[in-house]
Amino acid sequence: MHKGDEKINYKNNKVRVSAFGVIVTFILLILGCIAFTLPWWDGPPNESLTLGIFIITSIPLILLPLGLFLYAFIRMWPIVVIDEKGLHRSLLGKFFKKNLLWEEIVCIRNIRTLGSAVMWTFFSKSDITGMGVGRCRLRRDNVYLMYSDKLQSLVTRYYGKAIETDNKAK
Repeated sequence: MHKGDEKINYKNNKVRVSAFGVIVTFILLILGCIAFTLPWWDGPPNESLTLGIFIITSIPLILLPLGLFLYAFIRMWPIVVIDEKGLHRSLLGKFFKKNLLWEEIVCIRNIRTLGSAVMWTFFSKSDITGMGVGRCRLRRDNVYLMYSDKLQSLVTRYYGKAIETDNKAK
């Protein structure tokens, strides 16, 4: 295999955990910033109330959306590279790196979330049969991704076994 071929293959094997949550929380953060600065567009309101308003409105309009965005960015923005060795997850290529080799994987399951059409694929070093999405996400030995046809084809190509699916939402 040539160097150029390896790079093309690497790009084709990338799957993002889920961009949807990050995009939604980013929009909430922008809307919160706009709502936070709205009273000051015509100049500061009453000077004695400015500090109080600043403190009271910064929590729900800035700090909460910022916290949600950072949480979503860390949990949902990482890219997982799937290859013949296994799964390799990292955030921005440098942070929160995790490798899961095919030999270490005991269970691969598709699990639907309750009240949603979203399905998540979990790769685990231990048996997660019968567990819900929330409990599976909290386990440190799991790597999870939002289900997609691309993910299904990559797993079939490199893992060679069918992915078990829980048909009922948990």
